[in-house]
Order: sequence, then C-alpha cells, then structure tokens
Amino acid sequence: MSGADDKRPKALKVVVVEINHLPKKDWGTGKCDAFVQLEFEETSVKTQVIEKTYDPIFDEEFVFDVGTDVEGVGDLELKVWDYDKGTKDDLVGTCRISEGDMVRMLRGRINTPLPDEVAEQTLVVINKGKAVTGYDKKTCTVKLQFSIQESVRRLAKSKTRSSGLIDPSSPGGSKKMLEFIVHSVENLPKMDTMGKCDPFIRIHYFGGEYDTAVVKNVYEAFWETKFGFKNDGDLGDARFELLDWNRIGKSDTVGEFVISAKKIGEVLRHDVGYEEKKEYRVKGQEGGEVNGKNGKVCIVKVTAPVSAFTEK
Repeated sequence: MSGADDKRPKALKVVVVEINHLPKKDWGTGKCDAFVQLEFEETSVKTQVIEKTYDPIFDEEFVFDVGTDVEGVGDLELKVWDYDKGTKDDLVGTCRISEGDMVRMLRGRINTPLPDEVAEQTLVVINKGKAVTGYDKKTCTVKLQFSIQESVRRLAKSKTRSSGLIDPSSPGGSKKMLEFIVHSVENLPKMDTMGKCDPFIRIHYFGGEYDTAVVKNVYEAFWETKFGFKNDGDLGDARFELLDWNRIGKSDTVGEFVISAKKIGEVLRHDVGYEEKKEYRVKGQEGGEVNGKNGKVCIVKVTAPVSAFTEK
C-alpha cells in the first residue's frame, strides 16, 4: 500500500444481498416479514422489510465512514428481525464479523477488489448460541458483499466554518459527533398508479448520500435510522430528500427540506446528550408544501442528538 493511499480517508461499503432459510415465524402463512439491522462504529441502519418470505433478496448497500485510522474499529454486527406491525419486532438471530477481521478488511486499498473470500461472505445466523434452523431444516444464513472506497464525507470542501464550536484540538476541547435520527414520515401523497408510495429518505451532506430503507406501499413510514458524522469543525447544509422508490427506473422526488449549517452549528454548541427534535414540512420542487392524500402537510420527524466521538 502506498503512503498516499494510507492518508486517504476510507469508507466501507456493505451490500446486504440476501437471507436464506428463514424459520417459520408468523401465524397463517408461517413466513417472515424480514429485515436486517447493521450496527458499526456507533451507526445503526436497516434494510427495507420484505414480507411473507423465507428467502428475501435485498441487494441494499450501506456506506460507513471509517477515516484514515482503521486500527481498533469495532465489530460489524447484524441482527435479523421479523417485523411485527403494532408490536415489538421478533429477533430471529444475529451474526457478526469480529473487530480483528474488520481491521484486516479495512487495510485493503481503496477501489481495489478485496480477496474473494473477504469480498463476499455468508454468515450463519445465531440465536442463544445455536445456529438458527430454517423452515426447510437448513441453516439460516445472510450473504454480504464488501468493498473499500474513498470517503466523500472527508474529501468535501467546507461550506461554512462554525466559529461557535469548541476546537477539538484546543486545551479542554472535546470532539463531538453530529447525528441525525430519521424517525418517520407522515401524510404522504399517492405516488404510484397501482399503489400508495414507496418512500425512503436520502440525506445529502458534504458530497455524500446516505439512504434509509425503502418502506413499500404506505402513506406513513417508520425508520428510526441513525446516521453519524464526525465533526471536524467544518459544517455544511444537510439536505433531506424524500423519494418514492421505483422498481424500474429512477426514483421520483416527493420533496425535500434542509437543516442549515447555521442550525447544525447551534445544535453542536450544546453539551453532549442534548437532542434537537423537530418536525420538518416537506417542500416540493416548486417551493410549496407537499400535501398528502389525506390533505394534510407531509412532515418528516428528525432528531439531531449531540454525542461524544472517541478516537479509536
């Protein structure tokens, strides 16, 4: 690995390809309404829910910023869930890639293919120390694909310098992490001829794009998805784009809203533990507010907590 490549901030791309051999969970069909939750470096993301299945195919990708120091990153943990509307989701099982294996993976060169046995991995789903057995008596597994790319978050140029933030390098200074928790969207418009709306949120921040999972055929959706960004003192506007997913072709834009760099700076001036909770009205491409099928203004609920960032 070249010295120049060592200094380039990295990001880990994880593709959740599929689950095979899920167990029977629900009454009636007996099948699962499955989704996968990934947790890595204080960030938690979820795939969409695929209903009534034993072998769901997701093909969803998630990107985690890692930075230049990959030593000491934590485990990558996956949780396989059976979604239950209105009640607590049922945990099917978990699997993980250890800290040591993650470090070895992240030492790879940016945009250079990883070894085959690392680039695509099939993990056994475990519950209470035992492999989960599927409906067909076979072992339940999750297939993942990995690649190393350059982190666009840290390459982006500063749009605004926040003068009110504590300098992390100054005496007594402490580093803070900017987080967004995307909770839900309400009052969606009808977007599909044969259905309702298949919404997801895309956050545009410092040149990067970060997506929630797609929730299909709804007028309201719930994610509880957290996105975390290391604060280096440079802030920019965060644009939240509400999109309607299409199986074929480009997703349709429902509308958007912006959390300004100024507002982000105000939030980060608070102590660790502070949370800024707000409902944002979605605006259409013409600048007016988007109204749902029920005639009410479409709103997205977002929390911006302040948390501490500890260098690994």
